[in-house]
Amino acid sequence: MSKNKLEKQIALYNNAVSLLIYSRQVTWSRNAVMLTANSILIGIIGLSFQVQLPFLNMYQNDSINIFLSLFGISICFLWLILLRRSATYNLYYLCLVRELEEKYFSDLDINLIRRCVKLSAGKEVNFKFNKGLDKHKKVKIPFPYWMDNERIICSIIFLFIVLYALTIFYYSHFDFL
Repeated sequence: MSKNKLEKQIALYNNAVSLLIYSRQVTWSRNAVMLTANSILIGIIGLSFQVQLPFLNMYQNDSINIFLSLFGISICFLWLILLRRSATYNLYYLCLVRELEEKYFSDLDINLIRRCVKLSAGKEVNFKFNKGLDKHKKVKIPFPYWMDNERIICSIIFLFIVLYALTIFYYSHFDFL
């Protein structure tokens, strides 16, 4: 293999890894924004249980809180859609990097993504140092593999939806006057 061709393959691989990293950073940024938006809405609704908020007294706290809860539920469904889309892109870039590893670097024993997939599935990953002369290092995720990021975030979204639904139920079934 020529040096120029190897450099192009390495550059292609580096670009694919960069896209994977960037895609995951965007996912976490979106999650942070959605979590913040939902926390603010829950905070406003929760605060209105304690005090009459002047900026919500335009109409009636009950109807405003029901509206805010419905708005919060719509934000949660948007968050779920964005989460699925982000997961699809992350999987795409992960498969792309793995494909490039197998296509161009199989003879060099570069298996970064294969090891990551194995690790994320809850399996043990082994490392050799100093050409195998040193002790092997074993790495394993300390919690069950089913507790991946997407499931945890979906659970948080579900909790927000339950909170909004309880708020709607509370305000639509009790009269404060």
